[in-house]
Amino acid sequence: MRLSLIVACLNARAMLLRCLASIARQDHPDVELIVADGGSTDGTVELLKAWKAAPVISYQWFSAPDDGIADAWNKAVERVSGAWVLFLGADDVLAAPGTLSRAAERLAALPAAARVAYGQVALVDTEGQRVDLLERPWSPADFHGCRYNLPHQAVFHHRSLFNEFGPFDTRFRIAADFDFLLRVLARDEPAYLPGLTVTHMQVGGLSSTRRNAPGVVREEIRLYRRHVGGVPWVLLWWLVKAWGKAGLHRLGGDRLALPVTNLYRRLVRGQAPLRY
Repeated sequence: MRLSLIVACLNARAMLLRCLASIARQDHPDVELIVADGGSTDGTVELLKAWKAAPVISYQWFSAPDDGIADAWNKAVERVSGAWVLFLGADDVLAAPGTLSRAAERLAALPAAARVAYGQVALVDTEGQRVDLLERPWSPADFHGCRYNLPHQAVFHHRSLFNEFGPFDTRFRIAADFDFLLRVLARDEPAYLPGLTVTHMQVGGLSSTRRNAPGVVREEIRLYRRHVGGVPWVLLWWLVKAWGKAGLHRLGGDRLALPVTNLYRRLVRGQAPLRY
């Protein structure tokens, strides 16, 4: 079974090196890699030209300005020849050399009607130590209420979905994957692949997360209005918190934002502190 990997990137040469290395180590005998570069100027294009794929990997890449990550994905999907598609970011790495072999075995055993399957994503710090595991069980009510998404870097999409449901909506700059899955899983359920950690996602500093927090919540509100209707108060509260995170970061960077975030987690939510 051929598995297709799509990596979208823009000026991410250093991170992309790790991603490509993890793909080259895979022992699955039939892998297709498509890299969609958005017109990088940091040496990424030179890297893509020079990179030599392993014999078992069908490798292609292209570089051209795009309208964001959803647009890059759509262009890459048009080139896919594998049965299942996995989308990776330039800063993601496959968890182990046998990851795709294990995934292919599990996917081949699924019922023919299953067209979305997902495993887990391990969040790691800058030293490669795991700090969290995204493995929340499937909850139709929470998913369809836009309260949580599947771990995108561990979601395998059957190629037929893009013919039936169309491309990613490029009007979503951040949540295009969530919007697509909400369309696909309006009536069906995904298949869970327990025990399969697909990728390691490096979280590093939370700077970009905090800066982008209001934009993320605004897109979640758009998702809710499109797929559910109206705007629930909880999303408005999330937007207030997102503005607070962004404001703290502007005032003092991670040195201020991280301690305040951990104080809130401990006192209000009873959660362990973040270490990154």
